[in-house]
Amino acid sequence: MGTAISALSIPAISVGAGGVGLTSMTVGSLASTVGVAGAVQGLMTAGAAYSFWAQREAAQLANKVGEQNYKLNRDLANQSYFDRTATARTAQAQQQQKHAMEIDRVGRAAMEAAGTARATAGETKVAGAAVNSVLRDLVGQYMNFATATVRNSMFADAQTEVAVKAMQTQTQGRILAAQHVDVPVPSFLQGALQIGTSAMQAWDMTHTVAADGTVISKI
Repeated sequence: MGTAISALSIPAISVGAGGVGLTSMTVGSLASTVGVAGAVQGLMTAGAAYSFWAQREAAQLANKVGEQNYKLNRDLANQSYFDRTATARTAQAQQQQKHAMEIDRVGRAAMEAAGTARATAGETKVAGAAVNSVLRDLVGQYMNFATATVRNSMFADAQTEVAVKAMQTQTQGRILAAQHVDVPVPSFLQGALQIGTSAMQAWDMTHTVAADGTVISKI
């Protein structure tokens, strides 16, 4: 019968005040030591792997949420721009129509006044020069009114264009401000390096190398 493995003695390196020495260690105690060291290395490696996964997941989630928020703010800014410009254009069209109607109304009134002046002149035998003077005055008043109204309409149109341009600039500013800058997502190469570094650190924590190159467990 052979010796039970649990009772088998094997040489082991020990470090004491007198220096490095050789002692005996059973397979069971060796397995216990190796198990503790392996557990430490495993825990640190697993922790590094989880940290890498968590960083990657957090970066991807932040980028997804950031992109969704950007699209939402962009759409809201564009919709606001369309609504405001539509309101401004509607007001502009109404103002133009109002000015055209005023010019037409004053023109009709001037024509009616001119017709009345001619009829009155014929009935009262007023001299033609006097009638022409009245007609020229009516035409002059109409032209002055029409010119002033057109000028005011053009000024209002210019103001509308300035307002629309300001809305466009403001909208572009809102969209630019809402742009999302992607959070760097750790690559798998970075993850491998991170896990490898953690494994090496765990090994350094649980082992040391003697002057002669022999690996000695710290646990």
